[in-house]
Amino acid sequence: MTLPPDEVCQRLTELHGLLGQSNDHLDPLLKMLAENGLSWSDWPEFFFLRGVSSSAQPKKFRRRARALHELIGRGSAPIDQRNARNGLIKHLAEHSLDWIKDLPAALAEEWRDTNPEAANPTSASMSATVEDVSAFEVMMRVISDRVVLTAIECLVAALWTLSTYVYDRFPYAPQFGIVAPASARGKTTFRKVLEATVHSAWVTHRTRRGESPSDDRLDVSLGH
Repeated sequence: MTLPPDEVCQRLTELHGLLGQSNDHLDPLLKMLAENGLSWSDWPEFFFLRGVSSSAQPKKFRRRARALHELIGRGSAPIDQRNARNGLIKHLAEHSLDWIKDLPAALAEEWRDTNPEAANPTSASMSATVEDVSAFEVMMRVISDRVVLTAIECLVAALWTLSTYVYDRFPYAPQFGIVAPASARGKTTFRKVLEATVHSAWVTHRTRRGESPSDDRLDVSLGH
């Protein structure tokens, strides 16, 4: 990411801070992000590049904070955005933390954790050796080496996984289901592979009414 001019960054940071006080600041903030070629999901990297101090909060707390923060920008209706914002404020309060003072550091630290190469100056010197690598081919190989799938199933899984990194550029995002005709067919293994490869995943396990977790159908929601 290339940061906009410093005065723009300062204004964005100010508006983000004001969002902790009122949801009324969300629309102006989204508009200013778009005007400067940024999206809501860029906030963690934005704060990291701005040199926000690191957070000492546990990883579990930081992942939850980032997930709730993402939901604010992804909400399709004002009530969804407001609920996500209120949930994040409650999450911070439960840990005696503040939106302005502590949230940027938590987001920046979470981005650093998921992008360790960014904190390693030597990674830039290695980029020339990997610039021709295809992300699609790598993802196909990762999935096919770990899960038994048909060629078309592997193709769909790889494309869906990569789409989670750019979902915010589209009005709709597809859902992905894992269904097998019997137990011990690799559903859990497949879910673990997706959990490790999709963008900022968190997992919820849901069974249908009348089923137990050991039944043949496994519904897994992978968020980002």
